[in-house]
Amino acid sequence: MAEAPGAGTVMVRLRGPVGEFCLTEVVVTTAAAVVEGRRGWACVMGWDPEGALAAALLVAAASPEAAALAEEALAAEAAQRQARLQTVAATRVGGPS
Repeated sequence: MAEAPGAGTVMVRLRGPVGEFCLTEVVVTTAAAVVEGRRGWACVMGWDPEGALAAALLVAAASPEAAALAEEALAAEAAQRQARLQTVAATRVGGPS
């Protein structure tokens, strides 16, 4: 059964030298999809209905084409991040110490 994207919260737990403790709750978006009878479910941080649905569809599709699409999207995101970092670095006054 498909599930429209919906908001929820999850508890963020941290482990430290004094043990595990609950830090805070964060908003997440969940979604479920069915592709050719295969169910996929996803949970992404923040309010991102498109991202949650896309992830659920990729899980449900579970095909080499879906994996290639995900890799392509991740590569494009990494390239954009690198371009932003280079743009910011070009505005730096002075050089490294």
